Amino acid sequence: MTKKKQITVLFLAAAVLLALYAGLKAYNSWSYKAETEKTSKELAATDLNTEDIEKIDYTDGSDTVTFEKKENTWYYSQDEALPLKQSLAQEAVSAFCTITGNRKLSGVDAMEDYGLASPAFSVVLTDGKGRETSVDIGSSTGTDYYLTADGGTTVFTVSSTILDSLIFDTASMIQTETFPEIDSKTLKSFTVKQKGKTLVSCSGDDEDLSEYGSELSGLSLDTCVNYKTSSGELSNYGLDQKKRKEMTAVYDDSGKEKTQVFYMGSTFQENDTLYAYMQLKGSKMVYKVFVSDTEKLLEEF
Repeated sequence: MTKKKQITVLFLAAAVLLALYAGLKAYNSWSYKAETEKTSKELAATDLNTEDIEKIDYTDGSDTVTFEKKENTWYYSQDEALPLKQSLAQEAVSAFCTITGNRKLSGVDAMEDYGLASPAFSVVLTDGKGRETSVDIGSSTGTDYYLTADGGTTVFTVSSTILDSLIFDTASMIQTETFPEIDSKTLKSFTVKQKGKTLVSCSGDDEDLSEYGSELSGLSLDTCVNYKTSSGELSNYGLDQKKRKEMTAVYDDSGKEKTQVFYMGSTFQENDTLYAYMQLKGSKMVYKVFVSDTEKLLEEF
């Protein structure tokens, strides 16, 4: 065999080997994908479309929470006036629409052995046609929990993280308002009034303006103490017209002049920490803010 023919044979052999390798790799990839899909399907406790769900109820045996969707907005059914964090309801629905177990148990007889005769948590998902899917969560097993979504016919173990989406504390459900981003560079003027009398008025290069701007930059409306304050309740927070301080901040927002009016109320102590009540103009929500962050705003005149 000539050297030229030998080289040709070697190239052909190499091509065949590469083709075999590519084919084997493709088969292994397909086989792995098929096996993974098969395993995921076998371990699927629920497989629902989140868009179809219009109501979710969950209970820990003591407290019950219901979220219901109306015209694409989720509401807290126990009090629809509560400004609900939409992501909270969405995450709860998402978590229970697609549940994949870590293990699937066979030969389950006594539900009480898994804490499912009297579940620690029960969740009911209801779609737009009124069809319900019930999910019960029983005892813990290591870092997992026992769960059934078909009345106990099939029991799975699932990660304890599934419970993270079950929020019972109403304070954690509230979508708080946002105070605008204002600092010493963007604040153009600031006034403080009480009972119609102007206590503070500063603008331009006034040193006080810079100090007010610094405090405003640290304001955060994280803790709402009352989300539906009535006019009769305002005096409880020192936010009625006779007591409150009305503050007006004129600031620059990307080249546009904007105004934010808010009220500061009375101060109080809680767990050795001083707080002050605060409210945005036009809002029914009352917040508590740290006095240490608002000392300039709370100055007595």
